[in-house]
Amino acid sequence: MQALTLLGFDTTFAHCAASVMRDGQVLGSRREEMKKGQAERLLPLVEDLLSATDQQWADVDALVVGIGPGNFTGIRISISTVRGLALALKVPIIPVSSFELMRGEHSVENMDPQLVSLAAPRGANYLQLFEGGAASGAAYLLQPGADLPDELQRLRAFTPVGAGGAVGEHWPEIALRELNADPDILVKIAAAKLQAGWDMSERPAPLYVKPPDAAPPKDPAPVLLS
Repeated sequence: MQALTLLGFDTTFAHCAASVMRDGQVLGSRREEMKKGQAERLLPLVEDLLSATDQQWADVDALVVGIGPGNFTGIRISISTVRGLALALKVPIIPVSSFELMRGEHSVENMDPQLVSLAAPRGANYLQLFEGGAASGAAYLLQPGADLPDELQRLRAFTPVGAGGAVGEHWPEIALRELNADPDILVKIAAAKLQAGWDMSERPAPLYVKPPDAAPPKDPAPVLLS
């Protein structure tokens, strides 16, 4: 495979993170913890990283973005930013889910059947099946005390990996693992997807496993005078 420069970034969690890879080697990365302000900080952080690694926007051959699940607003920031950059640079986008990050940098090469679990609000879990190195079927939200969906009942032979919580009621032996949201892992997974020939032609979409926690505005709508 020819030498490619990948630029990846992620605001899915309470951080603003980015990484640059060239010819399979990570040149540098940035990660700043923040609960808000990612929209204002993301592009300056990326530009600082490009400068520090002697790269320019014109050098970028593909963009990598975290698509969630995670923070609703953070996911929207990353997705909208990467779509605009891809149009301007005329480069493809490689999406990487939080489930893939949980599996680690060898997610694409890992052919083990796994049920990957991520912590969700109020003790719930986001669940995603992986078979043959790729996600299989839709992701689920499992609430505490809830029965497993019919589609998951057959998965007793699958190895559960990830966060505990509601899923621990059904898989007490779950192998607990912290989600490593290192941006270097983001670009390493993307590079493996390119190497394996994954189709990157579709626009990335946010991976929302549940509706956002949003309340309607309390103030009444203004009256329009004719």
